[in-house]
Amino acid sequence: MYFRAMPLDLPKPFLKRVQHQLGDEFPAFLEALNAPPMVSLRLNPNKQGASFPKSQPIPWCEQGCYLPERPHFFKDPLIYSGAYYVQEASSMLIAQMVDFSEDLRILDLCASPGGKSTLLASRMSPGSFLLSNEVVGNRARVLHEVMTRWGQANTAVSCNHPRDFMAIENFFDLIVVDAPCSGEGMFRKDPAVIDTWKPSVVHSCAERQRDILAQVIRALRPGGRLIYSTCTYNEEENEQVVQWLLDLDPGQFRIVPQKFPAEWGLKPGVTEGYDADMQFTYHCYPHKVRGEGFFMACLEKMRVGRNDSSRSKLKSRSAKFRKGKSASGRKGKGGKNDRDSERHKPKRDLTKADLKLAGEYLRDVEQYELVGNAGVVEAIPQHIAADVERLRESLRLIKAGIALGIPQRGKFQPDHGLAMSEMVAEAVPVIEMDAGQAMRYLSRDELQLAAPDIRGWAIVAHKGRNLGWIKVLENRINNHLPKHLRIRNDVSELY
Repeated sequence: MYFRAMPLDLPKPFLKRVQHQLGDEFPAFLEALNAPPMVSLRLNPNKQGASFPKSQPIPWCEQGCYLPERPHFFKDPLIYSGAYYVQEASSMLIAQMVDFSEDLRILDLCASPGGKSTLLASRMSPGSFLLSNEVVGNRARVLHEVMTRWGQANTAVSCNHPRDFMAIENFFDLIVVDAPCSGEGMFRKDPAVIDTWKPSVVHSCAERQRDILAQVIRALRPGGRLIYSTCTYNEEENEQVVQWLLDLDPGQFRIVPQKFPAEWGLKPGVTEGYDADMQFTYHCYPHKVRGEGFFMACLEKMRVGRNDSSRSKLKSRSAKFRKGKSASGRKGKGGKNDRDSERHKPKRDLTKADLKLAGEYLRDVEQYELVGNAGVVEAIPQHIAADVERLRESLRLIKAGIALGIPQRGKFQPDHGLAMSEMVAEAVPVIEMDAGQAMRYLSRDELQLAAPDIRGWAIVAHKGRNLGWIKVLENRINNHLPKHLRIRNDVSELY
């Protein structure tokens, strides 16, 4: 086994805790922790084209695979098309806890950067709806980019504090809370996390996790499922938080019994001092599972909570959400963030002609409801349109369905989201690029393409996967990749 040149310098309190948890397995755990982390990714089943010949399958994820080493992903045009997502293998396990055979309303509460949301989107039925939420603004923008790139129309992205969901009672069939945690499971993959770890951080994380759960469970319908997960090992953030939820309103939740193949290497949760069904919660340890540290539990909401219909008196103790901010973390009246939120409120100020013009760029337009949102035409699948409208009454949605583009004075500027959805009308021309041309486009450099019979808007693609828009004029080609998506690494060697 390969070892690091220098073993990880791990805090003594952390080592003492894990040694108590693992007993005789502790030496094997330390050995694995000083080995290189696994490299894994997951293919987008709706965007075929990427291939990794030397990969090995991940047994619990049909589209997942391990790579023998980490390539320079930023040099591959297909990653920018949404053909695959680089994700830690252990976290892909949450999909094994869900029955996707029925249409579901799903909330991924702490979703950024988007790994679990893209996993859920890939597995859910076409009639389902996924809302991916992130409270921190810059992380929400990353989530928006990832979900746009993944390309599914039956999704939305919001930027809200967990307490905002208290106004949406009994709505979701499945809520995933991949809670902010102390990150012990990432020590091998990102040793910098070690420097931030201390027992007080574990305690504050557990307190915050309880706050988050208490605020969001009202939005889960009776009979719905809650998946709680962390990327840490300790009981305080895992078994203790699950037990706290069971005790919060006895009988409201139960742990859903689930078992997995022994060869996967999952370790059942600790039962001593906890509910007996804690055996159906699971830990991933790197000496047992080909992945990083992870914990997951699935609970079912048996009934409405005793206080679900009354005003909550719960006050968040998290230092991140300071007193004086509104429910979604925005400043008071007149503040910059309030003005920003106004841009995301639906403005149905577009004419029928505008909507018709936008619809000409969309395939199967009859399956969507076209709406104007701050001047942008959005295509919302018919089956989720009412849900989106309802959520907009309480939440700040920064993405819903497919952003088609902006109509202006009889002309239309298509949105990058439409290209990523691959739902572009067949009449729109597509220009195939080789890898060098694709990287030039993704760097927003000047393009030299042979397009003698094309004028106006066109899609550029690589290996059949859309990368974005160009506009072909008489004497030049304009690159319309959004500026903030430009590759900032030097990839000139590729072209």
